[in-house]
Amino acid sequence: MIGYPSSQPGSGVKPIRSTFKDIEGQYRLRDEISYHPKMRKVFRPTGPTRISFVWTNDDVDEAGGRKGKGDATSSPVEYFAFNVGESMPLHRFIDEKEAEYSDKDASMTFRVPPTAQAFNPSTATRSSLDLAIGFESGDILVYEPLGKSYTSYFNREPRMNAGKVHDIAWLPNSKNLFVAAFGNGCLLVLDKEREDFPLPARTDASGEFCVIHSRQAKNNPVSKWYVSDKALTALSFSPDGTYLAVAGQDGYLRVFDFAEERLIVSFRSYFGGFRCLAWSPDGKCIATGGEDDLVTLFSVAERRVLARCAGHQSWVAAVAFDRFTGTMDPRFQTSYRFGSVGEDARVILWDYAHEAVRRPRVLSQAAPMSAGPPAGRPAQTTSPDDPRHRVATARTLAGPDPAPASVSRGIIVEAPGRSAVSTLQPTVSHRAHHEPCSDIAFLEHLLVTCSWGKVKLWARPEPSQAAGVTPLTNPSAPLSTPSTSASKTTDAIQ
Repeated sequence: MIGYPSSQPGSGVKPIRSTFKDIEGQYRLRDEISYHPKMRKVFRPTGPTRISFVWTNDDVDEAGGRKGKGDATSSPVEYFAFNVGESMPLHRFIDEKEAEYSDKDASMTFRVPPTAQAFNPSTATRSSLDLAIGFESGDILVYEPLGKSYTSYFNREPRMNAGKVHDIAWLPNSKNLFVAAFGNGCLLVLDKEREDFPLPARTDASGEFCVIHSRQAKNNPVSKWYVSDKALTALSFSPDGTYLAVAGQDGYLRVFDFAEERLIVSFRSYFGGFRCLAWSPDGKCIATGGEDDLVTLFSVAERRVLARCAGHQSWVAAVAFDRFTGTMDPRFQTSYRFGSVGEDARVILWDYAHEAVRRPRVLSQAAPMSAGPPAGRPAQTTSPDDPRHRVATARTLAGPDPAPASVSRGIIVEAPGRSAVSTLQPTVSHRAHHEPCSDIAFLEHLLVTCSWGKVKLWARPEPSQAAGVTPLTNPSAPLSTPSTSASKTTDAIQ
């Protein structure tokens, strides 16, 4: 363990159980990486901790083939980094199954807190990593943590875009291109090999979605996307890199054709803004979480809500699919295991089988999306004195809010009422931290949860405990490898 445990003897804080069970078997807390507030200033948590993982590509030769198993460099190495305060420690797994990792391969310290980071899996090797880092100030770095050197520095004064960086994602199978989402509702598409250059000002004042490109091919940004007038909180590429999903504080999940720079569909939230999203491994669905305390599963191809997952008692901070667990029952061809964490400090696991979920009967008097608080919200938040209750009441009397101009160029899918969508119950719900949770990730042998300044590694059930559970994709493949089925969904989404 690094740092200090979550609760000290005699502190009066109820200890958190170190095990929990679901249908797979028992999850056990193996270790906790914790940076205590009494440590140096740069390690004091100042915001939510987010974690990123990468597997090296040393087992691929110059011709694109696999090296022989006898080669000493044939086994991928797994690194992970997470933000805490003004620092970002980098660790390397020595043995993931035993939750054994290096003390610290590198520690990056900055003058302002980092708020988002992402490794580029296409360029990761044992000797070099590309880590894109965004900051509260709006600055963006591409950093090589093993060599402790800056590869590129973007969005400095004069800035190409103002606002806090909320999320970063690399374009799959690209060595240079990545996208950053900002608090002012814009996206920047950047090339790590280019230099910054001022963009022409936007002349269209309609508020609709639009894209502005750099005047010269050698300059950054490659393009600037005006997506919303409110913060963009999360973004993610589909497994095959064709589509870009963007979650917004305005309550819309937007799906773009990235190459064509075209808005395809916008899904409206049941209540409030979205805060996180994740693509399913087959590229057919998107799971989101937000201020309605719900995890919502959307079908991109069918342009509808598949299910709402009620179990959190506060905002949902992060959601992730488990690509190592697939069909729970051989009768079902489409099923997902995914997990979520929220500000209620809980980790919840969900199982969805498309063929097993029956659509509820739609009532003629079904309530619209804005006709009251969502299912699962605590009763006290719907009292007449609560501000959200007054907003909901006003919406009920005035009708649904009109769609903003920023989503007018694509199909808009309004949120159906509670009676029109199936509601999933948790497979398991466990209090994982004392503080609000901020991130979740599924590895082959571990479940990873984060809170402010803390990372917990939970050992997953042994294969013997999970009889009948089959992997959804090849567990030995890097996370960036698109699944075969993902490439087959492209035409269906158009």
